[in-house]
Amino acid sequence: MTLQTGRCGLRCSRGRQCPVSLPPIELEKDPVPPPLRDTVAFESSTEEVLAAVAQDVTLQAKACVREFGSFHLAVSGGPSLKLLERLCRELMTDPAYRMLPWRDTHVWTIDEAPVSIDHPESVYGVLRDLILGHSGIPRDQVHGMSAFRPAADSEYERTLQKVLGHRPSGHDRLDMALLGLGPTGVAGRLEPEHAAESQRLAVRLPDQGVTLTHRMLAGSRFLGVFAVGSHVAPALERVSAGELAPVPDLLAGHTRWYVDHDAIGLGGGA
Repeated sequence: MTLQTGRCGLRCSRGRQCPVSLPPIELEKDPVPPPLRDTVAFESSTEEVLAAVAQDVTLQAKACVREFGSFHLAVSGGPSLKLLERLCRELMTDPAYRMLPWRDTHVWTIDEAPVSIDHPESVYGVLRDLILGHSGIPRDQVHGMSAFRPAADSEYERTLQKVLGHRPSGHDRLDMALLGLGPTGVAGRLEPEHAAESQRLAVRLPDQGVTLTHRMLAGSRFLGVFAVGSHVAPALERVSAGELAPVPDLLAGHTRWYVDHDAIGLGGGA
């Protein structure tokens, strides 16, 4: 933005006003969010991104419990595990989110590494330590993956079908899923070649981890994608240009990207 300044009168030697034109002042331009599908929550810092996500989780939870009697939230590890930890702490400590209906909420893991629950990379371990015992959610409504089990993908698929199958017809799907974009352009742990597993809801990965497929995620009512930090800037640029499609097109839902200024190279994030 350019701010045009007025003329300034200087006194000439004969006492007359001599107009002097000052150069225009260049003001800092407002940052522009990247062009991504559906909507973008564009925030200046990681803290503001997490607050935006926490608000959306709360709004979605209240609306779904009111409409369907339950709320089904799925969360990812992989590149967004540290963000998940911070989000859980936000939900547990900020008074603004105390009305989240945990007793009517189910939490699912989108992916899980082949590690023990006590390992720092375990998604279920994060949920156990930060949500269970602090939120009032029933223990059997936090659905973890046992990646070490030989048929973990098939078992999780059956659990999804059984639990979601109790919902009214047409609503047997996830209400909200949260994924994180990684520096390679992969969201969560699902590489592009595994996204083609169109007939499965969950699959085993080459590293022996387990993840939900794009087919399962495509049915979500709301899909949120973290794109936070300067390390994801090159991947986010490719997504914005249409060169990468890390998340599926939803069948009947809404996608929101949670982006901080660092992710588009502006700096100033936390």
